[in-house]
Amino acid sequence: MNAFATEWGNIASVLGLLVSIVGLGFSVWAVYAARGAKLAAESAAESVRARLSLFGILESLSLALAQMQELKLLQRTQDWAQVLSRYANLRVSLARICAGPVALDEREQSILSDARSALAANENRVDRALLSGKQPADPAKLNEIVSSHIDACVTVLVRIQTEPGGKSDCRSTHGAYEATFGQVSIWISRMAT
Repeated sequence: MNAFATEWGNIASVLGLLVSIVGLGFSVWAVYAARGAKLAAESAAESVRARLSLFGILESLSLALAQMQELKLLQRTQDWAQVLSRYANLRVSLARICAGPVALDEREQSILSDARSALAANENRVDRALLSGKQPADPAKLNEIVSSHIDACVTVLVRIQTEPGGKSDCRSTHGAYEATFGQVSIWISRMAT
């Protein structure tokens, strides 16, 4: 009986060792699989963060463009107090876009910087004229300056929308921009009447 127990004990020990080795192998495999899943989840989260940043910058730039259109109307109607506040708000908006998480190339940074500088110069012209009791410069000239920067900023917007690889990646956002811009235009035209 003792020999029988010893023999079955040895068999059980060998089987236990085999089960342990298989279990260890499975555990090692599970750790590597979990590590791969973790890396995939981190990559997906980073992709979502980048996408949200892109949409945020598109929204900010679209809003700045709509504000520039509104600024042109305010200048045309010579609502100088509102014009001054729009200039200040626009410069801050453009500065935030430049400092935002979406990488702009040097040309795009230059476009937005030039727009900020032009807006600051126009703001100073209007402010100096009002402080001296005079009417500001010709609204058409001020609007011409703003319009040229609208056109330049649209090129930045389009580049961001078509990143990466030159294929539009944000068609729904572009549609949202068009809808928002259209709503703002309607709101501005109602405000003028």
